[in-house]
Amino acid sequence: MTPNRFSGEVVMPKKALTEKTLAANRLNAQRSTGPRTERGKNYSKFNAVKTGLFAEHVVIPICDGEGSEEQFARLLADLQQEFQPEGPLEKFCVAEIAKSMWRLRRATCAEKGSARDSMRSKWGKPLDVYEQAQPFMERMSILQSAEQEIKTTGTLSPAAYAAVLPILKLGQGPVPQAEERFSPTEPKIDDHFLVELDWQYGLLDGALDKRLLMGEGELEDYHAIHALPLETNMNKIFQYETAAQKKLDWALQKLRESQERRQKAPAPLSV
Repeated sequence: MTPNRFSGEVVMPKKALTEKTLAANRLNAQRSTGPRTERGKNYSKFNAVKTGLFAEHVVIPICDGEGSEEQFARLLADLQQEFQPEGPLEKFCVAEIAKSMWRLRRATCAEKGSARDSMRSKWGKPLDVYEQAQPFMERMSILQSAEQEIKTTGTLSPAAYAAVLPILKLGQGPVPQAEERFSPTEPKIDDHFLVELDWQYGLLDGALDKRLLMGEGELEDYHAIHALPLETNMNKIFQYETAAQKKLDWALQKLRESQERRQKAPAPLSV
């Protein structure tokens, strides 16, 4: 044991490796051949790129979403498998294609986010289908409560009758001269009155279904009409998308030119 001259701590000497341990290490190294499949090899290629010029700067997790780094890795691996690049130039072109495709994806996400933001800021609260259906549901609830009270007590309280009467007068029930039968103060609870309740409830139920159906269509139309971002944002997105598309076309052209030259090049003479 040797004391450290700076700290005074005792430092244990490193244990020398035996010949048996060295032999075992060499054997393990020979067994570890790395990735065997094409996809595995492509992922292994990406490891060098990931710490280099590309994923570290291209992928922006806060903008591109959770798991975006792994998604970009898969995109690059798939492109490498498709184009089988050889040499630094072709590998660079494939990486540029991946970057451009990723930026086109980001432009689409930006368009979606900008449209949603402009809809909130410019157009305010979207149509609420159930809010529009609320009056129908409130009237149906009043009629239900009245019917339950009649079944329980045989009559209606003045407050319940006052709530039911306007609803019944809105509809045209099956009983003739219904308007004359309704006294604003003295309820006449008979079979005809119960028929009026059922009839009006059915009308409201049908109207509610139609309102909900129309409301869903109106809501879809609302979102479709206002699905465009603000003009300033749209111009920026278009410029960003155009630049990415031009870079994609350039990289693809350079890659094809390099691969064509390589295919046409004469094979080296064997010695």
